[in-house]
Amino acid sequence: MLTAFQPYPNMEIHPILLGGAVVASSALAVGFTRPSSISRQAVAPILTFCTFRCIATSMDYMIRCPWAGLVGAYTITFFLHYLDIVLLRGWSFEAGGPSTDPGTGKNIPNYPKKGRTDNTWERLKFGLAATCSFRHIGTPYQVRNVPWFSDKDPEYVPSRSRFLIWTAFLYAACYLFLDLITFKVDIDTNLKYFTQKNVPFFTRLPNISGDEIVMRVINTIISGLIMICVQRSFYSLFGFLSVLLGISEPREWPPYFGSLSQAFTLRRTWA
Repeated sequence: MLTAFQPYPNMEIHPILLGGAVVASSALAVGFTRPSSISRQAVAPILTFCTFRCIATSMDYMIRCPWAGLVGAYTITFFLHYLDIVLLRGWSFEAGGPSTDPGTGKNIPNYPKKGRTDNTWERLKFGLAATCSFRHIGTPYQVRNVPWFSDKDPEYVPSRSRFLIWTAFLYAACYLFLDLITFKVDIDTNLKYFTQKNVPFFTRLPNISGDEIVMRVINTIISGLIMICVQRSFYSLFGFLSVLLGISEPREWPPYFGSLSQAFTLRRTWA
């Protein structure tokens, strides 16, 4: 199986390291600095540079387009998350959550967190949890409509071993699917149906063949499956490593997607 990475002739920083710098900076800022710290604002331009360099060089380093898109897209996501939780909402270890309401600009009252140990490891865990959990699972700030582990039992949470096995299986399955789907690309088909001249649809409607419509439908379905696998694999990898290293518990990593049977309206699809 081909590796997802290849050497780059110029001695530039690998895009994965640039993305990792964005994640690490956000986690350290949340865990080890106060909302009023000037370092939070000072590091933002550096992370902006890292994000744009990551996007610009991902295709040069990656053999598979989905992996290049994965690294670039999630680096942007973590960068925007940094702007949200670090600069706008002022998440901090002392507050145990956000310290500012971005809607009003007013400070949120902070109450001492009883029984919580203040050390480097706890601060790092808090910073990573706030950075990697876009839905803030298990906190008072959890987003609505987070799916359950079991539709039949909302209280069910898998054991640590069961969670690790199932998450590793999901990651491997997604990786294999992405690798196989992009292993052999039909260049002739791409040149015939998916070039720049084929982008307009309605203006070419009288000249579009049935074969092109079929290919568009198939490509749309495959693109959707690729997007699902990319998102699920990334989520599974972070969940597996976090639980394995003891940074978080399985309950903090509920299913990424809810049941397809509930996605019968656009609102419920994105809820």
